Amino acid sequence: MQTDGSPHGRQRTLAVVRIAILSALAVLIRRYLTPHLIGLNLGGCPLILSGLLLGPSAGACVGAISDVVGAYLLPTGAFNPVFTLTAALTAALPALLLQLLQGLDRKVNHTAGDARTEVPPLWKLLVAILVSQGLTKGLILPWFLTATTLHAASTAAFNTLALHFLCTECVHAPFYAVACRAVLRALARRRPARVAGRPVPVPARAQVAGNVPGKTPPAVYGRDR
Repeated sequence: MQTDGSPHGRQRTLAVVRIAILSALAVLIRRYLTPHLIGLNLGGCPLILSGLLLGPSAGACVGAISDVVGAYLLPTGAFNPVFTLTAALTAALPALLLQLLQGLDRKVNHTAGDARTEVPPLWKLLVAILVSQGLTKGLILPWFLTATTLHAASTAAFNTLALHFLCTECVHAPFYAVACRAVLRALARRRPARVAGRPVPVPARAQVAGNVPGKTPPAVYGRDR
């Protein structure tokens, strides 16, 4: 892919590359790894993580692309766009809900910071995942399945499917939250400080007074390096 060399063009290219990598990872885990695990579904983890890392809109792209590509490579039946919508919402909703929780907490406590760039507490991440999975797997998916295939006993079938999916996601959500937070913490240790989603420039050693012979280098961002 050719870019114009500007920072905006490089960021756009990097975003496309990240979406492609996470989509491939999601296809690998959802279509090839998960079917071989008994009682544990890892399919939602890469989708949720993509939304947390890239943002809701890019995460939704990862969910949709991974579902379409996975259905083409390893079909399990007729292609259904509702499953694509569910995958996109699975990736986007936790990031949206988490931003809402973080922003609300900052307004109540009058604290500074950017809710989009810090590692969230485990309980907030768990709540965001539980609510989003409850909406997608406990409401949208059962409604569609009963509305299209089980017209006769739609109410009873909806209640049964919704209860089954909700119980399943109550088991998967803690695993998703712990796994996603572990990845976010690992990445936060390796990347530079960020403000409003943009890197904070660190002064070069050659430009600070600390490199002058006979002087002690000053602390940078409250830490001696």
